[in-house]
Formats: sequence, C-alpha cells, structure tokens
Amino acid sequence: MQLFRVVVALFIALIGHVNADTVAADGVACANVPKKAWLDIAVIIQTSAPTTVPAIMLDIVSDLSSCLYQLNIGATGDHNSRVALITYDGRGAVLRHGLTDKQTFNDVRASLKEIEAIQSNDTFANMAAGLRLAMTHLNAYPSYRIQAYVVLAATYDTYATDYPFQMLNLIKQSGTKVATIAYTPSNGVFNPKIGQLASPGLDLSNHKTPQDFGRVISLMNCRCLAGQTQLVINETIYAECFTAVPAVAVSKMITCPNHGKLITAQTRNRYNFITKVLLPSILPNVTSFNVDLVRAGNNNNWNWDAFSGMIPYDNIPNFDDQPSQADSWGYLAQNQYGEWGLYADDGNSAARQYICASRACDASYKC
Repeated sequence: MQLFRVVVALFIALIGHVNADTVAADGVACANVPKKAWLDIAVIIQTSAPTTVPAIMLDIVSDLSSCLYQLNIGATGDHNSRVALITYDGRGAVLRHGLTDKQTFNDVRASLKEIEAIQSNDTFANMAAGLRLAMTHLNAYPSYRIQAYVVLAATYDTYATDYPFQMLNLIKQSGTKVATIAYTPSNGVFNPKIGQLASPGLDLSNHKTPQDFGRVISLMNCRCLAGQTQLVINETIYAECFTAVPAVAVSKMITCPNHGKLITAQTRNRYNFITKVLLPSILPNVTSFNVDLVRAGNNNNWNWDAFSGMIPYDNIPNFDDQPSQADSWGYLAQNQYGEWGLYADDGNSAARQYICASRACDASYKC
C-alpha cells in the first residue's frame, strides 16, 4: 500500500543579523535544518483495522523510521528533539513511547517495531482520544522545546460525538502546529479530508520523501510567540510574526520592541495578506496605519526597510496620491469606499497606529 508521507515547507536562516536571512518570494523563509530542530513532537498513529494489515503497518513503520531519522533525537542539549509515540483505535489511545523514555533514534525505532505488530478488528478509530492523550502527555512534561503534532490516519468518523476538530482547535489555539500524513487504508479508498485537519501548509498528502519530512519538521519549529500572528501566504509559512501596537505615533518616532521593525508590504501577496487577513484580525477598526516605506531625501528613491535590508519600491502598491517633495514615510489608509491605498507624509504630521514585525523562533534561532 502506498503511504503518503510527509510534506511541505520553507524555512529561515535566522542567526540574529538581518542580512543573514533567506528571503523567499513574499518574506523571510523558515530555516530548513531539521537536525537542529528543538521540538517535543507527538506522533499519533491510527491502529484500527484499516491500518493494521501487516503490509500497511510495515510500510508505515518503515517510512516513519526514515522520517524520524531526520531529527536529532535526544533529551539534553540545545538543538535536539524528544519524540512521543501514541496509537489509537476504537477503544481509545495508548502511549507507546513517552518523553520520559530513553530518547535515542534506536529506542524510538524499537517502539515503532512493537507498534508494527499491533492487530485490531476495530473499524472505528477515536482520533480525538489520540490527540487528547498527546496533549496531556506533552503538557505534563514541558521543556524549552516547541510542541508539535504529527497525525497518521487513513479514516476518521465525521459523525462521532468525540469529533477530532474540537481537540485540534484546542491544540492550535496556542500556536502549536499539526501535520497530517494521510495514507491509503486496506479498502483502498484514500480519504482527502484528513488533510483538512492540518495546520496551513502542513497537509502531507502529496509529498513522499524523508527530505519532505525534514522540511516539515523545520516548519513546525518555525513559530511565533503567543499573541502574534504569523505570515502565511498560499499555505507557505514564513518566519515573520506581527503584533498590533495599540498606541499611536508619528512614523519617525516609532520603535518596535525585541529588535522588531514596522511592517512592510513589498509584494502583492503581502499587501493582500495585510489588508484582507491581518488587519481584520488584529486591528479591525483602524482606517490608517504606518508602514516601513521610506526615502532619505526629496529626490531619492523609495525603499521598503525590511528585515532582509532595503528593498526598492516598485509601485506595489501604487501611491493613491503622488507624494510631495517633503514626504519621506509611507502609510496605508482607507478611502471613503473602504478601499486600502498607499499614501505618504513627512513622518511628523500625523500619529497613527502601527504593526510591528519580528522574527519567528525556528531551527536556527531559539527564543
């Protein structure tokens, strides 16, 4: 049977200096260094009748072993990860390898081989029970590491009273990421709905190599602090986090905390994300706010002062009003029809609210 293994992502080479970052199409990419990931990761495996056919379980365990080999598994040190293995069927969930068990690749693999021998006649599998046990276990043994979940499933009962979406929403509320690995069960009918359970960009249904899993591990390690909103465009997660500042200030006097910078809108996708996704979420009633578009003098060109350095302004978005010679700072504002546009002033004339951008924690940058 074909296992649809692990998936997608992007990542940042974030080492504390702005110009060291890797810039992707619409933002700073997350660092793709799975061996340096620092995760407490729960692998949650369906072990009911659709998956415990020997050939399928052999495939699952072999592929998971290849995938987990991408991690630096260990209990001590700065850049390593701990792994918990949990199985679930119609009777509930069982912890097969815990965070307090010996954390080496060989020990985790030995537990996977025991899972391979499981047999079940249950046609129903209680995914919510697996998720609940995983969350309880990870919370009981916290560390400096970022929590993450990987769910292997072939089926789930959409009419069950213990609906998995409820548990998944609870897990995701804190910013924790969930990846799914959907595979074909014994009846040969692949369930595309399993991918809907994943965090954005972490549906693993169409990617099949251990290297894909390595990128996903890195992506799950790319996380914003509580209360921040992460840049996600077309299901690609970037290493940029946004925080609304309730105070107002003129552009020249703005200072963002934690080495942050004013938000920038240098691509059409970023502009759409900011105006259509970010603002309704974190500044729903604001009609104008500052952005980091600057020029040094009257005749100089405009530039976005982004994390990766100065990016020349290329008329995205266009200025709604032509800047005067005295104008040196950009801002976004709504017109009388509620449409957002780009304007400019001298940086001293009007105080506005603003959004600060900061760096996500990731495999290369602990925070």
